[in-house]
Amino acid sequence: MEWALTLLGYLIKPFERIRKRPIVLVHTAVFSNPSPNVSFSPSLKYFIKVINPSEVKDYTITHIWIEDMSKRFHILNRETHLPHKLKPSDIFETWVDVSKIKDSKENVFVNVRVKLTTGKVLKSKHNKDVPFEGMIGGINVSDYPT
Repeated sequence: MEWALTLLGYLIKPFERIRKRPIVLVHTAVFSNPSPNVSFSPSLKYFIKVINPSEVKDYTITHIWIEDMSKRFHILNRETHLPHKLKPSDIFETWVDVSKIKDSKENVFVNVRVKLTTGKVLKSKHNKDVPFEGMIGGINVSDYPT
């Protein structure tokens, strides 16, 4: 009987890894000065991070928006293009100036939506354990926003 449970565990494990859906986290911060040769906007921003925890499945992000009271505010960022394919264990991050959002500051953290090519819409969570100042992974210093 024990061998049957072990075998069942081996059979189920790959499906558990596939089922993991992307996670959407939101926090506020400012960009660190990556280089004295690069100028950038020091304004406060909402950073939206989408994490693919799956070890085997790709996901493609098609749209990101904020449910701003009764309307949608689509996040259209020149530096981070959509659609974006999230490979297994990959991270995608984009941002928008806080001043552009009319929603109450506390609501934005849980009102970001991410749509996948599957049609699934993911909801965000507040990412509270993040430094206030930093840099974005995957972006060259010369590409930092101005």
